[in-house]
Amino acid sequence: MVTLMIAFLSSGCSSLLYAPTRVWHVHPERLGYTYETVSLDSDPAKIQGWWFKQSRFPEPKGFLIFFHGNGENRSSHFFSLSWMLNEGYDYFIFDYQGYGDSEGTPSPEATVRDGMTALRWFFTEAKKPSYKSTPLFVFAQSLGGPVALRSLAELNEKGELPPSLRTVILDSSFASYTSAGASVLSQSWLTTLFQPLSWLLLSDRWAPGPKWNQLPKVKYLVLHGDRDQVIDQKLGKRLFEALPEPKSWTPVEGGRHIESLFVSEGKYRKTLLNSIQN
Repeated sequence: MVTLMIAFLSSGCSSLLYAPTRVWHVHPERLGYTYETVSLDSDPAKIQGWWFKQSRFPEPKGFLIFFHGNGENRSSHFFSLSWMLNEGYDYFIFDYQGYGDSEGTPSPEATVRDGMTALRWFFTEAKKPSYKSTPLFVFAQSLGGPVALRSLAELNEKGELPPSLRTVILDSSFASYTSAGASVLSQSWLTTLFQPLSWLLLSDRWAPGPKWNQLPKVKYLVLHGDRDQVIDQKLGKRLFEALPEPKSWTPVEGGRHIESLFVSEGKYRKTLLNSIQN
C-alpha cells in the first residue's frame, strides 16, 4: 500500500490518465483495411494518424474524427469505427503525443493542443472537393471525450468551427479528470483509500468545464455502459447533463468500458447511425 501511494505521488497520478504504448497491437492491413498515414505538427511535437476511406459508395455519407481513450494507441482503437466504412463513412483517428509513433509526452494541455491540431486538419480536408458538403462528426471514447470537448470549445471560441459539423458522439466518457481519477481508484479495495489523491494531484484546468459556454451548438449523443468498470456510468450522466441542447442520453445495457458499439448484436451502432442521419 505504501509503495502504491509513493508511485502515485511520484508520477503525479499520470498513470490514472495516460497508459500509452509504442508497439502496434493490431495491423489494419492484416485485417484488410487500407489507410493513409497523416503526419501533423502539434507544437512542440509531431503527431500521427490514419485516414480510412470507404469504398462502397461513390461519395462518402459523412466524415468522422476519432478521439480515442487513454490506453495503448490508435492500433488498438481504430476498429471501433471500422464497421462505419461499410455504412459509407470515412474516418480519421490520431494518436496524442507519446502514443504510438507520435512524438512528445501526453498531458492535459498537450492532448488539447493535439486535438485542436487534428480538428484543424480535419476541417481543412472537409473543405476540399472530394467532400463537398459532406457532414462532419466527432466521435470520442473515454479520455477522448474531455479532450475533444475542450478542443472544440477552444476552436469555437476562435470562430474556427465549420457549419458542416453536425454531431458529437461521446462513449464511456466524463467531464472531470479529478472525478475520473477517483472513479478509477475506487475500482479496487487496494486503491479506494487513495481516492483523495485524484483531487490533490489531478487538475481540471484543461477539462471542458472552464469552457462549457464555448461548446458548439450541435447535436450530442452520449453512450455509457451500465457495467462500466473503469468510468462509472454516473460520470457519463453528469457529462450529459452539462452539455448544451440538443442532446440524447443512451444507457448501454450490459456494456462495459467502451463496449457500446459491440454489445447487443450491434443495437447501439444503429443508435449512432440514427443520430447522425436524422
